[in-house]
Amino acid sequence: MSAVRLKGIAMTYPGPPVVQALRDVDLTVPEGDFVAIVGPSGSGKSTLLNILGLLDRPTAGSYELAGVDVAALGERDRAAVRGQRLGFVFQSFHLLDQRSALENVMLAALYQPRRAARRSAAGAGPAQAGRMSIPDRAAQVLASVGLSHRKVAMPSHLSGGERQRVAIARALMNSPSLLLCDEPTGNLDTANTAKVMSLLQDLNSQGQTVVIITHDRSVAERAKRRVSITDGILTEVHR
Repeated sequence: MSAVRLKGIAMTYPGPPVVQALRDVDLTVPEGDFVAIVGPSGSGKSTLLNILGLLDRPTAGSYELAGVDVAALGERDRAAVRGQRLGFVFQSFHLLDQRSALENVMLAALYQPRRAARRSAAGAGPAQAGRMSIPDRAAQVLASVGLSHRKVAMPSHLSGGERQRVAIARALMNSPSLLLCDEPTGNLDTANTAKVMSLLQDLNSQGQTVVIITHDRSVAERAKRRVSITDGILTEVHR
């Protein structure tokens, strides 16, 4: 099954002036793939991410996420699918300063839509995650990113790389079928960039599907596949 299948996706902002941000985009991401979408500022990367993340609806085209035709869903069900099937990692870590690393990770589950609504739209989540308590699940995913020893640390006491790993753990909390990363190394130095990319590669080797948006070609080269976006047009990069 494909984790993502985009067909003929277009996005036009009415303006004025009218802006065609995406043009006839086709993209298939098989389960377990690691795809980097690379392009300069203004190329359409953010628009594509918003569509993949169910934050915006395209003006044309179809989108299947984990076999679900999300274009046919209402806003409530789209929110349910987004919470159950997607994990987000951003350039800015978006951690709550007054909450520990463990508490920040737990928030991903505490602020989910009701479980019944999620299941009706997205299907049941992984059984193991469903059986565990929220604190136990949060501790598990923190351990998976190498931070079991930093559970009680506050964000101000974490390095930039550690804060991004907490953010990745939070994105993994609900066992998403797709991990979306928007410039996840943009605020990191070279050493921490390498650590975060190694972590994403390790997660992918364990079966996690990853799509990363970046302007950094050296980061994109760590992915299994690269596609380039320019003026809203997506092109596969062969290497």
